[in-house]
Amino acid sequence: MTYTNTDISFKDTSTNEPNKYDWTFDDGTFLNGTTTNPVIHKYKLPGIYNVKHKAYNNCGVSNECTKELTLIDPPAEKWRCSDPLTNTCVRDDTNGTFTSESACKASSTCQPTTPPPPSSGILTGIIALGIGLVMMIKKKW
Repeated sequence: MTYTNTDISFKDTSTNEPNKYDWTFDDGTFLNGTTTNPVIHKYKLPGIYNVKHKAYNNCGVSNECTKELTLIDPPAEKWRCSDPLTNTCVRDDTNGTFTSESACKASSTCQPTTPPPPSSGILTGIIALGIGLVMMIKKKW
């Protein structure tokens, strides 16, 4: 099996000195001429295709063959957050939960967070105001 929207390389292995080729890709695409190896084709839709190839030499048809090719859509890619502090996502088709990098970055699980405030405590300080006036201040934070 091969994935759709992927370049597929076809190679002529004909004998008897071919100098002209016909390729029928069974998706409405036909290629003929003197194009040498490899021939690249891309299928857009999943399905079963019969690729037909004819090679000609100066005496006519040298070789003719048909090959069945099954195409499927590629699996959906998956992404996961690798570092929320830097909002970084990586492709992880096994453990990822997001269908795109942008969806991963936009998720709440991959947003940089503000560190929590320090735990509450009492700060005690002494401030001198004016001449000989000392005051105790307790501040809760």
